[in-house]
Amino acid sequence: MREEELRSLIENPGNNVIIVHGPVDTGKSFTVKNVLDKMNINYIYIDDYSMDNILGKFNLKNDFVRYLNIMKTVSPVTTNEKNVFYSLIMERVRNIKSEGRILVLDQASRIEKDMLEILVEFVNNQVYKNEWKIIIIYNDESLNDSAKYIFNLIRGEGVRELIFKKPEFNELKNIIENMGYFIPDSVLRIIYSKTNGSIGETLNYIKILETRKFIQDGLFLKPPTEDLLREIKSIIFTSVSPVQDLKDIEKRVLLFISLAEEGIDAFDLPSLMQINEDDLINSIDELIRLKMVREEGNRVMITSNELSREILSQFSNIYINSARLKMAEYMKSRGRLGESGRLYFYSGKFEEAYTFLLEEGMKYFSSGDLS
Repeated sequence: MREEELRSLIENPGNNVIIVHGPVDTGKSFTVKNVLDKMNINYIYIDDYSMDNILGKFNLKNDFVRYLNIMKTVSPVTTNEKNVFYSLIMERVRNIKSEGRILVLDQASRIEKDMLEILVEFVNNQVYKNEWKIIIIYNDESLNDSAKYIFNLIRGEGVRELIFKKPEFNELKNIIENMGYFIPDSVLRIIYSKTNGSIGETLNYIKILETRKFIQDGLFLKPPTEDLLREIKSIIFTSVSPVQDLKDIEKRVLLFISLAEEGIDAFDLPSLMQINEDDLINSIDELIRLKMVREEGNRVMITSNELSREILSQFSNIYINSARLKMAEYMKSRGRLGESGRLYFYSGKFEEAYTFLLEEGMKYFSSGDLS
């Protein structure tokens, strides 16, 4: 099994770099996270390679702005953001003292050239000194030439590869069960015949069966008789998206939640959407049950980018832009100016978008304190 192979690679102290790759949607990210969580290992996980996000992962945003301002004051001509960024990151990783330090770089095909150069320096200065392990995950088909060159460059002693392919039926069953779904083999084989082992597509069809009340809390509720299997097969081979079976109010609630990048307080939605609070709570409860929405306290957020794209397909552009404008005003009132600006931009209100994105940028820059 892939999990056992990966665990063995991680436990071997001589394996500094582990490269996990293969076709898209073969369970690479899920397997890595699942193994590390089962091993109870603390790790830093990155799949967004913007400078701002990486600084956030290492809790260095304020330090970066402050130090950059100081350096620009001392040496305005030669100060380079990349060098300041690299210096701060290297200092931070050297000072992280926890045992078994692991950095996971997911969707590594997204890494831009400048960040790839920093990655090589990180591997040479930290990983090969046995101070860190690094797990690099990428899809073969989306790798650009620069990334191919860099990932080939760091192959060698202390580097191990784990190549994924579409899972066989038993592997897929194990992955699905680890996700909390217990489905009869006869039903899962119908799904497998449609998806050929694609994990994302498999989960998509499981969600469709959940919306049709065949599955509840991860359990398949009915005995898989011949008549039922024929019904399941008909559903699987004619359905497109799990959101198509949602009630209208559930679709609307999911749309508004999807527009809030960092989630939204559920109790702010009734006034924002002008709907009854009980209807809203019932809709959110159903969306959580279907694993389309997750909750953190009163804050709710959509569970995947794929669902965000799918829910947009259920509405007209006019309705979507109306929802974006309402959400933009809400974000503005909450001081979330970056999100507000982006929502104004996507709804075609470019003047408002410019104003709020500019304000957010100035707010971020001015947070650096020279004192």
